[in-house]
Amino acid sequence: MTDEQKIVKGFNAGYLMARHRPELSQTIQKGLDNKEDSYVVGFIAGAKEYEREVSKPRTRNYKAPHLPQGPKSPDKGKGKDMDNREV
Repeated sequence: MTDEQKIVKGFNAGYLMARHRPELSQTIQKGLDNKEDSYVVGFIAGAKEYEREVSKPRTRNYKAPHLPQGPKSPDKGKGKDMDNREV
């Protein structure tokens, strides 16, 4: 298994552990000795990513883009008086 694969597996494990068992995730992170191991690096990064996602607000603070307005259609019946019709 390559280092990259270990990092990915560790990241996924850390993310899921932080999501479903946050107390256990914290305990495991504190007890990890070899913080240079690829799996451990991924595990810690995955747990931190989940914590980052949970801490950011979930509200949508965005403005709808301003849509350009095309030419307006002429008003139907504007300026037409039924009594002043030409025959």
